[in-house]
Amino acid sequence: MTIRKDYERSMRRLRESVHRMEQLGYVTPRCVDVVMERIRPPEQVLSKKYLVILLLFSQTCETICATLIMREQLITKLGLLSGRHITPEIQRRINRLNELVISQDRNVESQRLLLDYRSQILLDILDGKEPNSRYT
Repeated sequence: MTIRKDYERSMRRLRESVHRMEQLGYVTPRCVDVVMERIRPPEQVLSKKYLVILLLFSQTCETICATLIMREQLITKLGLLSGRHITPEIQRRINRLNELVISQDRNVESQRLLLDYRSQILLDILDGKEPNSRYT
């Protein structure tokens, strides 16, 4: 029964992340669309790694979504501060927020690469191949 619960939790996370990304106005990565189309219940897949990779894939989607939300909040704060009369203190805060936005952009990019990698492993498993990956 826990296999079924893990599968359902991963699918729920994945759907929620996709929905939140779309609400923010971001396009869902192509690899997520491909995985969502081809995903199957765990009973139909022979590999023991399937649930682990599905869980990691859904967590990565969730992380990307959380990072995008944080980025949006930082940009909103940046906009509010930029509208004020610029003092040295406000300028320091603006510079710090700019650094944080750049950091969030890097995080999104690295998570996106990880998502592509994990989607490829997941698709290989769904195709019946047994991937030889140190992350599984």
